[in-house]
Amino acid sequence: MADVAALVARVLRTYRDARTYEDEGTVVVRDGHGGAMLCLSLRTRFVRGGRLDLWTRAHDGTEVSLAWDGARATILPVELGRIGDGPELAIAIATLTGVTMGASCTVPGLLYPAVGGRGLFQGALRAGEPIEVDGAWCEVVHVRGLESDARGRATRGSRLQSVARLDTRVLVEPTTATVRRIDDARSVMTFVPSLRVE
Repeated sequence: MADVAALVARVLRTYRDARTYEDEGTVVVRDGHGGAMLCLSLRTRFVRGGRLDLWTRAHDGTEVSLAWDGARATILPVELGRIGDGPELAIAIATLTGVTMGASCTVPGLLYPAVGGRGLFQGALRAGEPIEVDGAWCEVVHVRGLESDARGRATRGSRLQSVARLDTRVLVEPTTATVRRIDDARSVMTFVPSLRVE
């Protein structure tokens, strides 16, 4: 079992320092009864200092994309672009959060820590037993989520009646220190990452 703090530090450093990155992945949103309610395909392509492309396709064929050239973001379809186009990458990424079920914040939040994203490793961390994902053995990091009230506001131990914990399991490929899968009670995100983009 890995030293969780050291592994998380390696992951954060790997993404923060990556000169290039790309992935393909999926998001499956669960219906609360164990079944899949929604499925999205994802693709990210990144070059430090000048390029970030995010693309997603929903199960119904709807496509959404974001292109960042280092100075300006452009979002398609145009209806979303009216909200998120402009010089602020964080606003552009946030515009896609609902459409991508939060996936638009995950990898960009690791590549651009200033953007924020989900804060993937915020919470109490513990190691799990390694498991295999698509032929690669991955270390498991369990992240105990913040307490939140019924509206999703973080409470950090208050005595609210309706409290939910957003516990997450993050699977990390230790040889590359990249994230392969993230799952919680609501969704499963899978990634096939590469740090060397041609």
